[in-house]
Amino acid sequence: MQSEFSLFIEDLQNISIQLGARAEKFRNTSVFLTGCTGFVGRWLMESLLWCNQQAKLQLRVQVLTRSRRAFLTALPHLNGRSDLDVLEGDILTLQTLPVADFDYAVLAVNHRNSYTPDWAAHHCAVPVLGAEELFRMAGTCGCHSVLVLSSGAVYGVPALCPDTSVFREEAPSLTKKLQEPTLYGESKRFLELFAVALGQRYGIRVPVARCFTFCGAHLELNGSNALASFMADLLCGRDIQVYGDGRPVRSYMYGSDMAVWLLTALTEGEHGVPYNIGSQHAVSILELAQICSRLTSPCTGVNVHGGSTRSNAPTCYVPDTTKIRADLQVQEWVTLEEGLRTTLHWFLSRTHNVCTRLA
Repeated sequence: MQSEFSLFIEDLQNISIQLGARAEKFRNTSVFLTGCTGFVGRWLMESLLWCNQQAKLQLRVQVLTRSRRAFLTALPHLNGRSDLDVLEGDILTLQTLPVADFDYAVLAVNHRNSYTPDWAAHHCAVPVLGAEELFRMAGTCGCHSVLVLSSGAVYGVPALCPDTSVFREEAPSLTKKLQEPTLYGESKRFLELFAVALGQRYGIRVPVARCFTFCGAHLELNGSNALASFMADLLCGRDIQVYGDGRPVRSYMYGSDMAVWLLTALTEGEHGVPYNIGSQHAVSILELAQICSRLTSPCTGVNVHGGSTRSNAPTCYVPDTTKIRADLQVQEWVTLEEGLRTTLHWFLSRTHNVCTRLA
């Protein structure tokens, strides 16, 4: 019999326990998720559906996807749910879709690099035009709050005006900023400002979630981050490959903690206030590889190739979460080791892998 949820029940139970009475804010409401069909969106969707099922909240979730068929192929257990509407379309054409009135919305716009000459222009335009479409609709249906899913990449945006007595043009050309990592951070920062301005126009509360790096079910294994690469190595039964010297520092928040923090920011976050979403527990890439190697029995080997890493990757990518923990009274419950172990366990449980055994 197919389960109603793809996430582990223990994770969903932890989410509902952490949310506690806060889940009541979703009673008799509708939540509209845009651009939320990947890792973050799947955790948000199933968290909301679980809370609705357990507490009988009379909650309705609407999710926008470019392909309904692809969405339900990836998540067949969600097909036929009475509390979920899967809408096929694009954020730029929301007005043509049968979107029911909603009380809360999550704005997440991701335009994958197509490596074509017009990608950069699309990457800049789609979030802005899409946000305008969403807020125009939200303003007419009495939406309370729109949570903007931004990124810690905004902190990598260099200052345009250095602290000098004279101002010089950037050298050699602005075309250098059209490279994916730089453009990603620049466009996210502008989206934050534009969404807050739209919220001011329509009288909608707009908190901002600056997301860092995560682990857990539905981690994209062909992603560009180190953890995805290490997990793929483990699942293929091969040694973990560390490209570079392993010294860059990262942190990884587990999906259940992430979901609680995001849902709390959606319902209680202040207008125009950015909140860092991520773990403060830093680990070097080499240390991460060593932790991952101990997840299997026998331990997996770790090969460090040395050399330099890509120059546009920050040496340290770790958030300070003092503000959100103090203001919204949230905590990080799952340790890195526990989160990594559960992540690997989830993938093994779905692939019936015989090459890899948990320690």
